Amino acid sequence: MPQNTSRLVPALIGVIVVLLTALGVMSQEAFAGSVHGPSFSTGHVVTGATFAVPSGSDATWTLKLWSAGKLLGSETGTSGTLSVPVTGSPSCSLQADVQTTRASGKFRYYSGNRATSSCCPAS
Repeated sequence: MPQNTSRLVPALIGVIVVLLTALGVMSQEAFAGSVHGPSFSTGHVVTGATFAVPSGSDATWTLKLWSAGKLLGSETGTSGTLSVPVTGSPSCSLQADVQTTRASGKFRYYSGNRATSSCCPAS
């Protein structure tokens, strides 16, 4: 019996390692799939960008809208949906970026998105 046990233990350890590795990969994929970035209004003319703050977050979120390197506007909040309209765009290429700031003051880039409007709104 001790001889069978000595063979069984390494096999069980191998199975446990494989299962834990698989669970780790699956949880990373689930987290990556749950990250939602900013979106733009639909249609030929982009009129703004929005971002839904993830529920249960304890951070401050900032949505910034850019065009040709010029900041068009930003909105900051801790919950709900952040929204920035397109006003005074120097080009039809737009970029929306989201950053998050923790209570410690540390911030990090969260997500971004780009869009091209076929017709820019008047300044």
